[in-house]
Amino acid sequence: MEDTSHTNKKQRVEDGQGEKNVKRKVALLLAYNGVLYQGLQKNPDATTVEETLETAIHRAGGISDENFGTLQKISWSRAGRTDKGVHAVGQIIGLKMLLQPEPMMDRINSELEGTGIRVLGFERVINSFCAHTMCESREYQYVLPVYALRRAAVAVDETGERLGDSAGAEARRREEGLTAEERARLLSYLQQLEGTHYFHNFTDHKLTCKDKQAQRYLLSARVVDVPPLNGTACVSLCYHGQSFLLHQIRKMTSVVVGCMRGDLPPDALGVALSTPSLRSGIPLAPACALTLRRCFFPRYEKWYGERGSIHFERCAAAQVRARWWRVVLRRFSLPLTLSSRPTPPA
Repeated sequence: MEDTSHTNKKQRVEDGQGEKNVKRKVALLLAYNGVLYQGLQKNPDATTVEETLETAIHRAGGISDENFGTLQKISWSRAGRTDKGVHAVGQIIGLKMLLQPEPMMDRINSELEGTGIRVLGFERVINSFCAHTMCESREYQYVLPVYALRRAAVAVDETGERLGDSAGAEARRREEGLTAEERARLLSYLQQLEGTHYFHNFTDHKLTCKDKQAQRYLLSARVVDVPPLNGTACVSLCYHGQSFLLHQIRKMTSVVVGCMRGDLPPDALGVALSTPSLRSGIPLAPACALTLRRCFFPRYEKWYGERGSIHFERCAAAQVRARWWRVVLRRFSLPLTLSSRPTPPA
């Protein structure tokens, strides 16, 4: 007697039946406003991006009741782990998700309304896809006002008393963009960070210069122009690296800004990279100006890109519209100052 069960199952799938409760591995392209959350990764007693996203997918029907609440059951993975206050327009999340009823992405975004989180696109991927291990590099963008790179000129009267800036002078100071000399100097500082270095002084104090984990490879660090924000000239520092340590980008930016302003000596970056342990720590630049822009999967694209690119070039316009870093000026009402100078031990 002929076994027709396989044939019938195949026919049901082709007719669109029997697929409703089957999980499929997908990669989500995610944008979010990090100011609203205590980081990306799901943690107890914390409002996080992952917890909010998981709840929205569950309510939309993408995660079953049996699997809801346990990310391991749906093979959840993330390409880059952002900290409290850090934004993203190119985060990649991998998970097994129910795709019916369609359109699932619209249903998820409807549940995410008002949360500051948006799914910009998704693609089917291979079952073994892991966003963390298969991501080969990440690019972050730190946007800051140009005036933060300059030491404020202080006017005094004939008695030596400090005079406040006039409204016109303050407006001009905020509108002035980078000069050619400032751009060249800024780029020279950023280029000192490129290549392989031990960044133990640019993270918390748990790592030392002897820890292999402190070694990171920065592919490029460059200066990119961005449109003015509320009439204030801004500039973007783009860091493209294989991976980054906790607070690494914010501390690198802090030292670069300090060197530009003259708060730190010109060789401060070299000292911080080569000194086993600094006597004084490096302060953190504000998190609100940092955005995860893109995650790169060149090897996956080479072998499986025909299934659907997870570089999501078609979503570039949506990524540009999701500029959460427009809140940057709220934290830069005054020029950035550094409270300590990195100095080598005696």
